[in-house]
Amino acid sequence: MYMFKKSILIGLTILSFLAFSACSQQEETNNGGQGHAELLVTKDFCSEVIHDGKAELGQAKTIFDMLESSTEVEAQSGFVQSINGVASDAQSFWFYYVNGISSDCSARDYILQGGEKVFWDKHSWSEKIQIPAIIGAYPEPFVKGFKQKTEGVTIFYAEGCRNQAEILRRSLAEQGAPNAAMKSLASEQVSEVDQPAVVLGSWRDIGNHSLVKELNKQGTKSGIFAVFEEDSFKLLNAKGEEAESHDRNIAVIAAAGTGFSDASPLWIITSIDDKGVKEAVELLVNEPEKIRGLYGAAVVDGQVVKLPIVE
Repeated sequence: MYMFKKSILIGLTILSFLAFSACSQQEETNNGGQGHAELLVTKDFCSEVIHDGKAELGQAKTIFDMLESSTEVEAQSGFVQSINGVASDAQSFWFYYVNGISSDCSARDYILQGGEKVFWDKHSWSEKIQIPAIIGAYPEPFVKGFKQKTEGVTIFYAEGCRNQAEILRRSLAEQGAPNAAMKSLASEQVSEVDQPAVVLGSWRDIGNHSLVKELNKQGTKSGIFAVFEEDSFKLLNAKGEEAESHDRNIAVIAAAGTGFSDASPLWIITSIDDKGVKEAVELLVNEPEKIRGLYGAAVVDGQVVKLPIVE
């Protein structure tokens, strides 16, 4: 599960692997061809929307089928080269996510399921940055999960944030999240949970947890575009460099994972104080459309700031 101390293999060899590998262990059904899937296509970490819509599913319809029927797409040797005239280049590539999880296989092999949320984004790539999970498919991956294999969600809360954890748990349960549960961060080992999880609390209360501390150290290598300190939060750009710093009225919602197709990501909802945690939970519960397609988000003085910050 959350073994972030292991080195993560990142490189063009992985990109080549994604172009040709098949989706192992995925059930080849899609509810008899019924239902639809959402398709959002953007560029530069959701800075610009290229396509936003839904596609009806057909028999054995793949993600590439949906993309091809909904947009003008060019592909070569398994790679998506261009969508609606927006082409990849030497520094940026097309990446796709299903229900907020980066996939480990070709879009031609991923068989869609009804209700899934597919997100394509063209953005820069470097060895310093890996983004296994994003927050922009909320309430996924906590409801259907990745490849329809979610086993629920556990919300680990710090002292003083139990009420916010209960509000989030109840909201997810109402949206169909199976086995939505909450546990005290002080009494439970997050690393032992083999399912999607959330750690919720002010930084002063969660920052010394060994796993959370390691995530803060890993930063962009695990998909988090913020650096947390007890008295300030630094927000990062797409290169992993500090772009903004805030010492009050800020909360961050971020998702982290151990690599491609990690179906059990860890979300962190944290802030300088408990008030910020409340604002972040209210955003998820009442206005999730404001984070649609985002990799991560900060709530600064009540306003949503996209992460990474695109300058």
